[in-house]
Amino acid sequence: MAGSRYHQILALDPQHLEAIRLLGVLAFQRGEYQAASDWFGQALSINLDYAEAHNNLGLLLYTVGRMDEAHQSYRRALSLKPDFPDALSNISQLVYEQGDSEKAIQYCRRALALNPDFPEALNNLGVALAGQNKLEAAISNYRRAIELNPNFADAYNNLGSALQAQGEDSAAVHNFQRAIDCNPNFTDAYINFGTVLQEQRQPDLAINCYQKALSINPNQAKVFNNLGIIYQERGGLQQAINCYHQSLVIDEGYVEGHYNLGLAQLLAGNYEDGWANFEWRLKTKKYKLDLPGQVWDGSRLNGRTLLVYSEQGLGDTIQFVRFFWGFSQFNGRVILQCQDKLQSLLQPLTELSSIVAVVGQEKPTPAFDVCAALMSLPYLLNIHHRDAIPNPVPYLGLSQTAEIPLCHTPAFKIGIVWAGNPSHENDRYRSTTLQQFKQLFDISGCQFYSLQVGEAANQIEPLLDHYPITNLGQSLNDFTETASVVAQLDLIISVDTSVAHLAGAMGKPVWTLLPANPDWRWLQVPRDTLWYPTMRLFRQSKLGDWNLVFDQLHAELNSIADGKANLKKFD
Repeated sequence: MAGSRYHQILALDPQHLEAIRLLGVLAFQRGEYQAASDWFGQALSINLDYAEAHNNLGLLLYTVGRMDEAHQSYRRALSLKPDFPDALSNISQLVYEQGDSEKAIQYCRRALALNPDFPEALNNLGVALAGQNKLEAAISNYRRAIELNPNFADAYNNLGSALQAQGEDSAAVHNFQRAIDCNPNFTDAYINFGTVLQEQRQPDLAINCYQKALSINPNQAKVFNNLGIIYQERGGLQQAINCYHQSLVIDEGYVEGHYNLGLAQLLAGNYEDGWANFEWRLKTKKYKLDLPGQVWDGSRLNGRTLLVYSEQGLGDTIQFVRFFWGFSQFNGRVILQCQDKLQSLLQPLTELSSIVAVVGQEKPTPAFDVCAALMSLPYLLNIHHRDAIPNPVPYLGLSQTAEIPLCHTPAFKIGIVWAGNPSHENDRYRSTTLQQFKQLFDISGCQFYSLQVGEAANQIEPLLDHYPITNLGQSLNDFTETASVVAQLDLIISVDTSVAHLAGAMGKPVWTLLPANPDWRWLQVPRDTLWYPTMRLFRQSKLGDWNLVFDQLHAELNSIADGKANLKKFD
């Protein structure tokens, strides 16, 4: 045993620096951090200029999270021995985690100039390059590190993450498995493996990975958060909420845990807690407030100007502008900054006494005193119960002059939308295809109008000559034009996207098709929604299975066409 030999050396020479240091290294490898610290401290008490001991102590301090002290130890090692590849590689990892990827790259390149076949430095260089989104270069370094050390678990894990970021899920899975083979207790590899399996819609296998990670280390907020997402997608809402809560027990400041808990609470109808946790989205990179100035706290404006900006999707904006009703009580001026496609549609909001302007996002932001995200209004206005949600439907007016007049027909006129924005995080579940709608086209007395825009609109071309469907998508350049068409239709059937919100806000009959893992706003009430009184919800019973939904649609639409049922209309 190496430890025995080092003790034998110390019995002969109690101040043998290398034996003392290596006993510290062995203790560190066993996870005996206090013993390791004592050995490194003993070596440095004999020779304060022992660069290797400073480097080892730095790695120990880094491992236990004492970053500033670790940095000092690495710097001391390098001041004593500037051409020290191990210390250069180690400090590169630290400065990268402190947010300086460029400095990390410089340290790694210095280490590799001294030792080109240094697997750890190649791996750390890959991490820093990946942090700059230079994935090909990162992958090259990971692969070289693995060539030099075929049992390098960290490099396999990092290579898997880089490949996953490039969409190469199968290759990522292979490398995560290799990382686990090399280190069966590698929690990060289990977590990453679970994440890619979750993306591949293999929830059972993902759960197995997460549970293995928790068996090794139960104090991992991210794992409980990921488990919560899976359970919520499966319809286990309370189980998901429990997982999100557990993530916050482990890390009370865990942003994703708060945000996902908020979404789950809102889906459950718990608005008081849900809106508060939903605010944590503003701490994420995606939704972080990027406007200068003071954030509004919901107090009276007293003559100040409040800028409310749209931070999410088009449908979110349409849904949430309802909260401007009643704003006059705040005694101030309000400017809405919305997506350019919605500006003309929402311009009539200036008729409200408190709204002075509706502006687009492409032009310079007008002067303001305080600002707020549009979807923060329920929280700022203390909307704790569903009965307190403003519902002034129709709050977007019907077009007085049809910009796109439809040909006169006695047929029942139905607008359809089958796909939303493909960049939406749940689009793979919420969108469907035009093929699913085909079974509706055989219902007599109905004329269908496609309101679909974007790439998905290309699905309509093969059907135009065979079914009673008119393609209007190419004519819809902004939402004023879309509203003009919606005003002339008898019914809109849409997946969960902006057109459904538009029809609901206009008080038009709309049937909204929901996946089994619906967005928080639709709650778990089977058919109705508190947001739009003329909307009916058609829900999947199994995630990804639209067949039963369209069977229901067919039966309902047949009844209306036969005059056996009536649409829910706004009076």
